[in-house]
Amino acid sequence: MKLDGTDQALLSALGDDQHTVEALAADLDRPSDELRSRLRALADNGLVTESTGGDVRRTDSGRRVAARRAGATDSRIDTTPAVERVLATFRLRPDEADAVRDSFAFLRYWGRATPDELIDAIHREEPAGYATGDTWWTDCVRDPLAALPRVVAPTRPTDSWRYAGPPESATSGADGTRRLGRGGHRPFGSVKQAIESLALAPAEREAVRAAFGVVRRRGEASERDVAAATFPDHPAGYPTPDAWTAGLVRPAFARLPGVSRVRGDGWRYRRRSPPRPRRRRPDGPRAL
Repeated sequence: MKLDGTDQALLSALGDDQHTVEALAADLDRPSDELRSRLRALADNGLVTESTGGDVRRTDSGRRVAARRAGATDSRIDTTPAVERVLATFRLRPDEADAVRDSFAFLRYWGRATPDELIDAIHREEPAGYATGDTWWTDCVRDPLAALPRVVAPTRPTDSWRYAGPPESATSGADGTRRLGRGGHRPFGSVKQAIESLALAPAEREAVRAAFGVVRRRGEASERDVAAATFPDHPAGYPTPDAWTAGLVRPAFARLPGVSRVRGDGWRYRRRSPPRPRRRRPDGPRAL
């Protein structure tokens, strides 16, 4: 995520306290609806979170980002000098490097993610000129990401990549995984967020993750095909493929953004469009 001046001002205004959206709107002289849109994007990237009462606060990541120069649009907010040195050894265009940086930040936040989850979450935000998620992954992101410090690539291409350190999502104050509520909209910004939010046992979560990968790569698949490709390696305690589909995969798929039911017994994945950029006011963000 590239932060503009309004994002930086919003993170600075939050400070270390909780605020209502209305109070923030008054402090920043901005419409409440506009700030809610920005807060949703910040929440999707783990920079803010919402309390059960509706107040908003920064996460640890948000506090770190706010310490940087206000108005910066550099996407290197979640990388270290060591990461930048490795990236510099690859012949990447600026937009390609940003795609790798965002993938690294996503992996560090969650601790682990499959290529399918990374493609779903990052390709739509940083396509870097690649028309499909698969070419984006194999031709742009995969090799540089594997070379970055503390990144552990799997031995099988569809398994989870790992960040060899404590994930930010597990640290105090980093609960930025839930979007701010929107009536009539699904509350998850990525398939990864949705899967992690489901009340599932670890083996069930892995099964859903693998089943989603089948649908994402094929674009559309019947439940029978999904089960045939996934159930043998990920039974998750279910006795038969039919029980696995009905009791686990079908209800989970109904919660995943970008995944929809087709023809009664199939599922389709469609790459979601990135959020529309907000039109800036002519006078720019109000200085704090």
